[in-house]
Amino acid sequence: MRTSPGREVARPIWCNAIRKIIECYAEEPSDSNLATITRFGTTCILKGGSPLSCGQDLIDHCLPLWLSSQEMKNGEFEAIKLKLSNVSVSQGGM
Repeated sequence: MRTSPGREVARPIWCNAIRKIIECYAEEPSDSNLATITRFGTTCILKGGSPLSCGQDLIDHCLPLWLSSQEMKNGEFEAIKLKLSNVSVSQGGM
């Protein structure tokens, strides 16, 4: 399957934007930073089943909605997930 040239250009931009949004929440787990994350998948996150206890749970739930499995294996995302393992989602107001 061939990808369109637009997709090849857009994916790195999209991945970088997602990384920055998640990184911002990891640095400052505030209501506004959490809202930035959840606005892309609020319905799935809030109505999707099990409660999310830490930031890593949130990211584990969100990343598959936004990124390919190959994109999720990026070392930067892994480092952010590790940082978020110590962040309570309730700190972000969820």
